[in-house]
Amino acid sequence: LPGERGVCAVGREYGQSILDGLRASRDTPAAGGAADSKPALTGYSGGSIGTGWAGIIADDYAPDIARNIVGVAEGGVMVRPEHNLAYAGEGAKWSGVVGMALTGMAAAYGDDLSPYLTDLGKKVVAQMVGVKIDDAENTYDHLRWEELFRPEYPTPDDVPPIRAVLDDTNMGLAPVPSYPYYIGQSGGGADQQKTPVHPTLGDGDGVMLLGDTRGLAQYYCDAGTTVQYEEYPPIGHTYAGPYWATQMVPWVNARFAGQAAPSTCGSVSAGNSLTD
Repeated sequence: LPGERGVCAVGREYGQSILDGLRASRDTPAAGGAADSKPALTGYSGGSIGTGWAGIIADDYAPDIARNIVGVAEGGVMVRPEHNLAYAGEGAKWSGVVGMALTGMAAAYGDDLSPYLTDLGKKVVAQMVGVKIDDAENTYDHLRWEELFRPEYPTPDDVPPIRAVLDDTNMGLAPVPSYPYYIGQSGGGADQQKTPVHPTLGDGDGVMLLGDTRGLAQYYCDAGTTVQYEEYPPIGHTYAGPYWATQMVPWVNARFAGQAAPSTCGSVSAGNSLTD
């Protein structure tokens, strides 16, 4: 996930890489891709970050690709990263990945967090530079904001570079894409991933939040995008990935076949705020 620059969880850069790859495959004769190929964007977990943001930025960043996109399918979605930091940071399995994401975001935006960090925060950032996600998992019992940042910076609002990054990576503050969407999300994080239910943000799959994906689906529906939003059994983030794939493939195949995309708009449960 971090790549050559140690970047992690930065949607715009992930999305640009996906769209650049599609353009390269189209423009490389040996790849055998037709100029009018109709791509679908699909991704789960970290892949959903790139997929979702590729859909968001495609019209502006790659209009030559955007005009042929048939749909976007994402599962295990990171919608509003500051919520994920608060939620996943409470569980041993994913708290190290919270540190990895924080470190990777700072690297992507060229921010030096050291003036704001506690000694533990500096240790986490140094440890998480360029690591793989498998090496970040199960490294800390929990990582909370007040453990990582000095007392004079009690919230993200008190650290301007963090506030700017969190806003720039919030799908709920980004333009709404026009392509049909399939969004799948599981709960069950407490049992399956040992991440407790958050007292205000609610249940999730251990790292991603049901309330946030509901909020994203509603945000898109309200803007007129066709969305099929599906909540899976409470099987947690790891097991929900294969399940998502079984639902995603027929949805994508139907888009390739030119069938009208189904919609669950109007039946999505109330979600978390993506702006307040």
